[in-house]
Amino acid sequence: MSTVTKTIPVSSEKHGQSEAPNRIRLEYLDGLRGLAALYVMLAHAFTLGTVATGQVRSSFSPLFYFITRGLSYPHYAVAVFIVLSGFCLMLPVARSKDRALSGGFLGFVKRRARRILPPYYVALAFVLCILFVSHHFAKHESAEQADLSVRNIAYHLLLIHNLFSKYNMALDGPMWSAAWEWQIYFLFALILLPIWRRFGILWAVITGYLIGYSPILLLPTAANLSWTAPWYLGLFAMGMAAAVVLSSPIAQYRWIKNPNQQNTVLAVMAIVMLSITFLRPSWLDPDNFSWAVDPIIGAFTALLILACANNPRSSWLHKTVVRGLESRVMMVLGTFSYSLYLVHYPILQKMRNTMVQHHVSDASRLALIYLVGVPVSLGAAYLFHLAFERPYMSKPAPKTERQAEVAAIVNPAP
Repeated sequence: MSTVTKTIPVSSEKHGQSEAPNRIRLEYLDGLRGLAALYVMLAHAFTLGTVATGQVRSSFSPLFYFITRGLSYPHYAVAVFIVLSGFCLMLPVARSKDRALSGGFLGFVKRRARRILPPYYVALAFVLCILFVSHHFAKHESAEQADLSVRNIAYHLLLIHNLFSKYNMALDGPMWSAAWEWQIYFLFALILLPIWRRFGILWAVITGYLIGYSPILLLPTAANLSWTAPWYLGLFAMGMAAAVVLSSPIAQYRWIKNPNQQNTVLAVMAIVMLSITFLRPSWLDPDNFSWAVDPIIGAFTALLILACANNPRSSWLHKTVVRGLESRVMMVLGTFSYSLYLVHYPILQKMRNTMVQHHVSDASRLALIYLVGVPVSLGAAYLFHLAFERPYMSKPAPKTERQAEVAAIVNPAP
């Protein structure tokens, strides 16, 4: 996640003639990614602080859970990550004359591997060390039990653990989406891009959702991959669609690129999402219906990316949302959001388990996780970023206009 998100050219059209590309600022993408990573950590802190042994503790009142309901769905932020990834990977392709991946398929895979695999493997080693010490030296009780089998570790090394419900979250919960992201890269290059080139972006989105929902509709529950959210491929394609729309002449997508229409739809979708989160009936749990809720989050994110790019600097959206996302705090969070995503959970989980074993009260446990665990996680993630992520983010100075355009885009991460 680079903070060198300068500007990228976007086509414009005037009097039917294609002009020199305009340039728009995309720093808000880093801020949006940082906000999503922060929400994931805060949501996990809330869950770990309020759930001790698999059951919600009754010492917290129903009013408390209603007020804090918005902290119960970290998959909301994962949906945002996936859309951002689709947008950032698609934008240089949509802007290129040959509509091809720079360096071809192998070059694309090498760049993605260099970007996400080194931090992932170091974080995996970090988690295994914590679990090994807990099991064999600290002799912790059941709260620390984890599957350290060779098969589980091998699946994590191969980034296929998300395909098995038993191993999906067996070591470090958030790593399931890192594996799914890695797999999406191949589906993007080998399936979604060819369909876009041949049939257009609408069919690429439809294909993404057809592939994503097929296991849910065709396979029995025990094998339908619902635990790894296969419909995220459709959300990734929605990010691709946002990149295509942003890179296209205004006349081609005038009805989508109109700021007033975008803002109206965004407001309606925000109300729908808040209603689902806070005012939903008891049977409509977003966790159980994430296959239906996540696409709404994805559509909102894709539209938000477009609106932030298309709204003039004098608009309320730019003055509030864009400036907030481009604030110093959000930008800094964006630089190490991948590291924060990878390392925060084992730290918070270890802290929670220790407090449970020492019979710390529910309220004290929640307070300590937020007052101590969250700052420690932020600090550890930043140091992790400096040591194991940033060295793999540097790139040589671009030598061609195409390389410069690719380098200007934020590096996506799970």
